[in-house]
Amino acid sequence: MAATALPPSCVAISPATQPPKPITSTSFLKVIGSCDTLTELKQLHCHFIKNGLSHSASYLNNLIAAYVDVGTYHSLDYARKSFDYFYEETAAVSLFACNSLLRGYASTGLCDQAILLYIHMAEMGILPDKFTFPSLLSACSKVMAFAEGLQVHGALLKMGFQGNIFVRNSLIHFYAECGRVDLGRKVFDGMLERNVVSWTSLINGYVGRDLPKEAVSLFFEMVDTGIQPNPVTMVCVISACAKLKDLDLGKKVSSYIGKLGVKLNAVMGNALVDMYMKCGDIDNASKIFYECVDRNLVMYNTIMSNYAQHGLPAEVLVVLPACRKHNNVEMAQYAAEKITQLDPGKVGIHVLLSNIYASAGKWNEVARVRLQMKEKGIQKVPGSSSIEVQGQIQEFTSGDESHAEYTQIGLMLQEINCRLSEAGYVPNTTNVLLDVDEQEKEHLLSRHSEKLAMAYGLITTDQGAPIRVVKNLRMCSDCHSFAELVSKLYSREIIVRDNNRYHFFRDGFCSCRGYW
Repeated sequence: MAATALPPSCVAISPATQPPKPITSTSFLKVIGSCDTLTELKQLHCHFIKNGLSHSASYLNNLIAAYVDVGTYHSLDYARKSFDYFYEETAAVSLFACNSLLRGYASTGLCDQAILLYIHMAEMGILPDKFTFPSLLSACSKVMAFAEGLQVHGALLKMGFQGNIFVRNSLIHFYAECGRVDLGRKVFDGMLERNVVSWTSLINGYVGRDLPKEAVSLFFEMVDTGIQPNPVTMVCVISACAKLKDLDLGKKVSSYIGKLGVKLNAVMGNALVDMYMKCGDIDNASKIFYECVDRNLVMYNTIMSNYAQHGLPAEVLVVLPACRKHNNVEMAQYAAEKITQLDPGKVGIHVLLSNIYASAGKWNEVARVRLQMKEKGIQKVPGSSSIEVQGQIQEFTSGDESHAEYTQIGLMLQEINCRLSEAGYVPNTTNVLLDVDEQEKEHLLSRHSEKLAMAYGLITTDQGAPIRVVKNLRMCSDCHSFAELVSKLYSREIIVRDNNRYHFFRDGFCSCRGYW
């Protein structure tokens, strides 16, 4: 392949005025190992061709492996093109290149291509080795290619690889994924050497075939033999306990997590929450949920679904604002439907769901929810905030300009907004849930009831005195940011009691740490 035939995207690393220096095998391997992106590899590939190394098996092998390691469909396409070029130019490719490409196909889900490549290897006269079969069996398991996997099993038996622990583990996993845990057990029983992957693959197979008793029994057998379970093992066994709904057993199994010293991640936390919920232990489920530092959307979905099934709409109404924070409309809709089944007259749910749709710009859905509210006779309560000054309670409604001292309040708000703007504050107009332009959104946002109450408190109370506001609805995120900055710029403690919790704003921070 001539260098002039390369596509424009392949730009040589060396400047045109300095021809590339010859590179040795050692320096090439060092450079290729430092390439992290497809662009870098493509540039190195060009340099590689210009140095006249396009027929070197060693360089091509490592280049193909490097393309595979990038881990994208695009990089895998380059790996295959290099592989095909290798074959066309040399009439042969190495087993190393085949295994690299097989691994790439299996890991990226192009399992049919992996199986076809294995057939092509036979056509080229390339015999597989112990590294070929795990990738190939993984590909077969992902597409449930049971017949092809049986043929692979037969081939590895003929070639004498049945004693290799990695090959055997792959066989167990393959049979378990294809629903033939009985055949996986036969492979397992025939192993003299077993590691944690062997046990975990079979345990997972039992769980997948809805055989939780067998899964738990195998787990304790594994522990008795001195094999230490890993986090994947624990997730499988916890899932088995959830299916059995055996709380004592679940607690016994989960105690191993502490003994392992494993950090509670989202996957394991989700399994524990689901297990405790299914066993009716809501307190422990909630405790695990709040202890997990990297909660994900799956975990939120698990706990909300179970709260709803246990008839606890209030608890679902609390994690639900998180759906708005993460802009997860689908989960919010699911949670809202569960709550309305339990408590059809709950006004806050309809309002919050409408707000979530509005934040996502789904105005047709907003109209649908509001129509449902009208049909059910549910009315949205207007946002209002009150503040007590000198024994008198002053109440403000969002957008209301009827207060006797509104002129002074408006001037105070202008001053506050000017100082906040200088401090970098930008109004978060996603909190305005109306289909209007940005300028109108900013105006409406500036007249939220708690902002009116805070401005009134600043002009009617002594310097340094705390400002106490009570709001009938949950604070929006913009008012929350507004209060944080006001507390800092005006050196005031601001206490806001909304319908969810107390917020203590001091020196630019809130006691809720951004979660409410």
